[in-house]
Amino acid sequence: FKHFFHMPNDANHKLMGMWMLLLRTASIEKNKECWFIVNGTPIRYSLKEMALISGLYCHEYPRDMETLGSNEFVGKHFGVGTTIRYDDVQAKLLSMKRASPDRVKMAVLYFLCSVIIGKKKAGKKAPSVEPFFVRAIDDLDMCKTFPWGRLAFDENMKDIFHCMNHFGGVLSTNQWVFSSFVIPLEMLVMHMHVVIVLGCAR
Repeated sequence: FKHFFHMPNDANHKLMGMWMLLLRTASIEKNKECWFIVNGTPIRYSLKEMALISGLYCHEYPRDMETLGSNEFVGKHFGVGTTIRYDDVQAKLLSMKRASPDRVKMAVLYFLCSVIIGKKKAGKKAPSVEPFFVRAIDDLDMCKTFPWGRLAFDENMKDIFHCMNHFGGVLSTNQWVFSSFVIPLEMLVMHMHVVIVLGCAR
């Protein structure tokens, strides 16, 4: 994840570009990729584009994914059986002033639940962070090789298709929150727009 920490810090990432992109979504039967028509040019967004742009691993999920990790770490810091929200993770991380292995794990958990897959609601009404994140951080070696890019991409597809189905394929002025990591998709379109403009200028 280290290359992410060199990106500009934006506390409130605006998704206007994402909205403009969804207005140009092409209707296809596949649910593992999206196509957008920008200035008459079709642009594909698939797992390959996610891997190339994000730099995250996108290989197959481990066969034993459902049993990886444990709840020992979160049980120690949050209590067994409690609902662990994004705000709880943030507060706990800020309270851990000294460098330690547990602080590293808490930082990884914070990154996962704030960047890879967030939540649509905040505060006391917010749901728990992803159960897999809670288990995974107990094994940092596994976290280093897990295909987080594939997980983020799959969540991208869920968000995009759910959004389009919710609005019947026509976006309105209602607010919609994308909890998944959509920055690679936005970067893809920005890059393609530059290529198209330069190509037209020749």
